[in-house]
Amino acid sequence: MIFRPIVIGVTLALAGCGGSGNSSPPPTQSTSKTYNGAGSKWELTLNSDNTCTLTESDSNLFIDATCENLSTGFLQITVTSATGNNAPAIGSVTYGFELSGYMLPFVSFSEDKLLPTIISGNCPTGDLKHNFIVSYAKSNSATSDFDGWGTFGYWESNRTNNTLTVKVYDRNGNLTNTFTPTFDIGAACSNGSFFQADQDGGEDTTAYFSESGGLIWHQESTTDQRIENDFMIPYDDGISSVSQLDGNYIGYTISGNGQTNYTSTPVNVSVSNGVFTLKKVNLVTGVTAGSTHSSFTLNAEISGTRGLLQGLVTEYDETVANNNEGIGCAIDLNAGNSGKDVIICGGMLPDGTKKNLYSAILVSK
Repeated sequence: MIFRPIVIGVTLALAGCGGSGNSSPPPTQSTSKTYNGAGSKWELTLNSDNTCTLTESDSNLFIDATCENLSTGFLQITVTSATGNNAPAIGSVTYGFELSGYMLPFVSFSEDKLLPTIISGNCPTGDLKHNFIVSYAKSNSATSDFDGWGTFGYWESNRTNNTLTVKVYDRNGNLTNTFTPTFDIGAACSNGSFFQADQDGGEDTTAYFSESGGLIWHQESTTDQRIENDFMIPYDDGISSVSQLDGNYIGYTISGNGQTNYTSTPVNVSVSNGVFTLKKVNLVTGVTAGSTHSSFTLNAEISGTRGLLQGLVTEYDETVANNNEGIGCAIDLNAGNSGKDVIICGGMLPDGTKKNLYSAILVSK
């Protein structure tokens, strides 16, 4: 994964020299980090003075905001000015969380959809080995099953032969397909991103590379059968036991039906020996709801993979029927040398319909 020093912007505030002979104070240095992401070509820049800018190129949306890291681990984004289509009102607030120098998912101002972004990076120069997870998808069909939910797998780009080999598993951990797409992601990359029009069955594909190992893969159907898929692709990182994941996490779950109804829920998570217990959390106070929002259990790594685990979603919302459904998770230990672990999962909501998405994007505390 790949690899550019964090984008740095430096501003020097210099005091003028007066006749008193007092020495000038040391210059103040302001740094910034830029994150890019899929969905609508988002860019988010965080400045060290707690200001930030968000741009979305498809609708010429430009937002100035304050970005405050809360004691809960979440990031509060408050609009101070905005222009462009569907611009949020001044004072509008949304939330996300940052793993500095790695990723910053945040909830859209206009819909309850989690937008994944990763730190800007360069194009790859060597072979790539990654796991992939379908973390978000949208479909025009309200009646048909969508196999992408719960699909996960592994892909390897060989830059010598300019080939990309993909292995696909279903949500129960069964290998369902091995294929080679018709493009080389590395050769077509420019300025840290990749775009290929109308490939593999009528889908435009965009990829965003990270300096520290993350990668987002976005597909948008040109035949209007499947509007968009977002894949979060953490680094291929093996684990010896599910107990390595024990601890506490924060993050979001995403659930939805493939149409317009998506719910992004902030959660606190406790993990013990592969059992994940997720509770809805107040973003500001850190207080969790008394009941469990959802839970899932992960098993050992799938044979022949590294850092790719399969399991079952065993509980979701006391108001829906709980029919255990498969889930796949990709693990990135010590993500971007941050000392924190990232877990990204995609599966099916255990409501018996086999039509609804359940996914999670988590980072250890």
